[in-house]
Amino acid sequence: MQTARRLYLYLMSGVTLGVLLSGAARILRVGLDQVGRSAPVVGGDDFVRSQLALAGAMILVGLPTWAIHWWIIQRSVATGRPQAETERRSIVRALYLALLLAGLLTWMAPEAHSLLSRLTEWVLGARGASRLDVVGPIAILATGSVAFAYHARVRVRDRTLAELSGAAAWLPRLYRYGAAFGGAMVGLLGTVALIDLASQVLAAGDVVLQPATWWVTPLAEGIAAMTIGGAIWASHGRYSARLGREPSSQISGEAASRLRTTYWLALVASGVIAVIVFGGNAIAQLVAQALGASPILDDLPANAPLWLKVLEPAMSAVPFAATGWVAFETIRREAGASFDAARLASVDRLRAGVPALIGLAYAGFAASNLVAVGIEVIFERRPRLGAEPWSGQVADLLPVLLLGGVFWALGWAVLQHERHRHEVLAARSTVRRAYLLLVLASAILSGVSASAVIGYHLLNIALGGGIPTGVIGELSGPIGAVAVALLLAIYHGIWLRRDLQLTDGRLMAPPAGAEAHEPARATVTLVLSGPPEADLGATLDRLRAQLPAGVHLDRTAPSGSDAKIVAGTA
Repeated sequence: MQTARRLYLYLMSGVTLGVLLSGAARILRVGLDQVGRSAPVVGGDDFVRSQLALAGAMILVGLPTWAIHWWIIQRSVATGRPQAETERRSIVRALYLALLLAGLLTWMAPEAHSLLSRLTEWVLGARGASRLDVVGPIAILATGSVAFAYHARVRVRDRTLAELSGAAAWLPRLYRYGAAFGGAMVGLLGTVALIDLASQVLAAGDVVLQPATWWVTPLAEGIAAMTIGGAIWASHGRYSARLGREPSSQISGEAASRLRTTYWLALVASGVIAVIVFGGNAIAQLVAQALGASPILDDLPANAPLWLKVLEPAMSAVPFAATGWVAFETIRREAGASFDAARLASVDRLRAGVPALIGLAYAGFAASNLVAVGIEVIFERRPRLGAEPWSGQVADLLPVLLLGGVFWALGWAVLQHERHRHEVLAARSTVRRAYLLLVLASAILSGVSASAVIGYHLLNIALGGGIPTGVIGELSGPIGAVAVALLLAIYHGIWLRRDLQLTDGRLMAPPAGAEAHEPARATVTLVLSGPPEADLGATLDRLRAQLPAGVHLDRTAPSGSDAKIVAGTA
């Protein structure tokens, strides 16, 4: 009953608030546009009069409806009310505030970008001043900012008056980290746009900085994207970091939250992808030059020097790579500050597994396409690569294979090193198991899909369809995909099987009859205890890893039980 009541109240509040804000922004826009004009509003322009009438109607309908419903909502969380704590911890309330703040930010951000872009163009003299370019964004920013500030204050007050947990805590947290990541991407893409513009100016050589030139609009848009995105990133990121440092019981919930870890890992992933894509493009320019392939130009003119073609994508990777590296270090520093060894180990696995998985995906894609190019060159008896368009494909794919392979090798080496040091503990880890299963599943699905294409063509030929022209080109891609998928599936499947055998105890169990040949050994009985939520098995694994050669630590059944002794397992 209470949930249905909350759903009704918050749904009506959200809808009517949207109507109210739209009307307020519309009437403010008309008012700003009429400032300084001689024509009267009432009885004047038909368009102005219709806009005022529409805005007034929206406000007259939206304001009282929203006010009544929101008053009922806020009365239920007022201090002293019997159900105030329950209402503040409501999932519906948390969802409403998260969606509302996200919607307001999405509404305002493009307008802020447009306003800043137009102002920058006016300062640089590229276009004349126009009321319509500013009054609309200003009206939306003014009304949206008031609503955003008010509801953000409501959320802060809820967090201050009640210890929030579960969905009531992570739903608004999802908004904050989602907004921070989105702002980071917008800001970084704006920076890349400015780097691209600078490269085009250098390539042109004779561009003179003067009003109304081609470079002003992309410059203004790049500055706006970098500024607005950076502001959203910084504001939400700093606020989340401040929450993690507050001396309250919510510290562990914020600083150690999975959403915060996911946020940092998403930034790491974006850095890895940017290095592979942009860095691969830079290396591709050199490979294309070496193979005599057609130049890979992107947005640069054909006569641009080679050093600029290499420098532009390389510099574009730098902002993403720097951000990813900061996230890579921050996530471990925060895990180390928690003094939780299990969490630190999990974070280290994630820092290795995420880049390895991304690198393997790019390297596998490039390898399968390179195999396809090789098949076409061999079976269609093409001349040397430099005389064929495939040289451009090789120039594009080879750097991706190289960089993706480097990220995979580095990440996989870390995971394998941990397994070498702590076999059982590493083999049992969720991160390692998820990594192996994801690779195995992706390889199988890719191989099955490609095999279906191959089977279709072969059956079509067998049923009398004949060998069509260009069949090598149609089969080369699927064959390359099957070959690479098979290699990946076999290699990672072997390691998955070994981990499963190790954690099941089959590799650690003594062979039949081994007890009769073992010499007498000194034995000391130890008792390992802890609270009910403690992972004694993991603790036992860590103790085993520190034992000297020849010394074993086995687990026995509790006294009085009928369970058998299991040697060397947790």
